[in-house]
Amino acid sequence: ISKMMKMSGIKHNMKTYSMLINGFLKLKDWANAFSVFEDFTKDGLKPDVVLYNNIITAFCGMSNMDRAICMVKQMQKERYRPTTRTFLPIIHGFARAGEMRRALEIFDMMRRSGCIPTVHTYNALILGLVEKRQVTCG
Repeated sequence: ISKMMKMSGIKHNMKTYSMLINGFLKLKDWANAFSVFEDFTKDGLKPDVVLYNNIITAFCGMSNMDRAICMVKQMQKERYRPTTRTFLPIIHGFARAGEMRRALEIFDMMRRSGCIPTVHTYNALILGLVEKRQVTCG
């Protein structure tokens, strides 16, 4: 589709890039989601909060947690305010990998940013603690 658009002289805009990235995220095709994001930035477009959140999800899906954190910092540098949706995939990724100290650091970063934790945030932390056998159920 992208090639057809270019051949027809139609340029991508924020909406078409977002739709492509969302499609790849739904397929868990992290590499192509990131590739589209690279094209987006090469076209000189600036991401919004939703696009930042989506690319953070892609980095977490690729287990590239450090790049995800860099995107949060970039987002803040651009004066966008991260949301709980920004932090959740990072917390979940660290918890799933058993890196609870880092998951809790991101949780603290989230709270310092003014985000109020949701039930999903706590579930991600609890899941990680249970898997690390730091909390017992029942």
